Amino acid sequence: MCKHTEKTQHSQRMSEEYEPGLVSVIIPTYNRAHLVKEAIDSVLSQTYQNFEIIVVDDGSTDDTKDVLVPYKDKITYIYQQNQGGSAARNTGLKHSKGEYISFVDSDDLWLPEKLEKQVEVLENDNDIGFVFSSFIQIDDSGNYVKKGFRPRGLPFRGNLFWEILSRKITCLIITWLVRRECFEEVGFFNTEFRTSLDREMQLRLCKAYKTYGIREPLAVFRQHTELPRLTRGAAASREHYRFKLLDTVFDDADSTLISERRKSKVISDYYVLAGKGYLSEEDLAAARNRFWLSICSNPLQLKAYIYFVATLTGNKGFGALNEIRRLLIGVSNSFRRLRHKQKCQ
Repeated sequence: MCKHTEKTQHSQRMSEEYEPGLVSVIIPTYNRAHLVKEAIDSVLSQTYQNFEIIVVDDGSTDDTKDVLVPYKDKITYIYQQNQGGSAARNTGLKHSKGEYISFVDSDDLWLPEKLEKQVEVLENDNDIGFVFSSFIQIDDSGNYVKKGFRPRGLPFRGNLFWEILSRKITCLIITWLVRRECFEEVGFFNTEFRTSLDREMQLRLCKAYKTYGIREPLAVFRQHTELPRLTRGAAASREHYRFKLLDTVFDDADSTLISERRKSKVISDYYVLAGKGYLSEEDLAAARNRFWLSICSNPLQLKAYIYFVATLTGNKGFGALNEIRRLLIGVSNSFRRLRHKQKCQ
């Protein structure tokens, strides 16, 4: 197996002893008492039963601990002061005993054959460092919204560094199954990242190991539609961590993995994401600036021109653009739900 040759500054110690074939399932949670049981039950319902469940409570102030009492013989429960998602996952890694590591967020779910199908891949192909899958997205009521990444034309065995960096593939952390040795080699999650922490880890893993993507959805991602928009200022935070990620990647990346042309393209794409974030906060000036920066980075970025012009027309143009976008998303989601129902019949 090809391994990364440089230890990262994020390295931490894992237990030297582990159990072959065992999957350590790490569930970080924070104030999800009303949902965490569903996540645990989805793990307990796996067709592959050789696993341990480690729930890391990252300083919850609700009744999470009480809710988990009935599971005390089935899980390892660890409470810590609130430190964020990276630290919670790192705590789980330190206490893990499995040959394989997997994660499920406390508001998401696994489908029953998730572990069985992924363990089979790793046991039959020693060149693969970690495996992931497509996923299904649901709303708060459990209604089907859409399927995850579309695999057409993309490689699904080998180096997926560029596909993940450029967001051509959505590789959710809840779909991962990773060999223990991968974390021993590339290190733990970077606690400097409050967002984009999973993508930063994905890219480190992809630089060091070959990856395998399963087209079949094996996990369920819950989109919280009832929650209000993130508070004003969140767009700036997300932008900060996204570009911090790019700086880290560009400083470390091998020139064979990403060319200057590709760098310009991905920077342009990330500016579009930043601009859309500012639009969600109705900060038209900041949004317009980011769309202009996107165009400067990649003059062929059509979306940036459309959004840039919309911001020039003021709130009316922005409102019209949002209405059209919401309409298209609504029609698309309705069509997806109809197709999903037809397939299930």
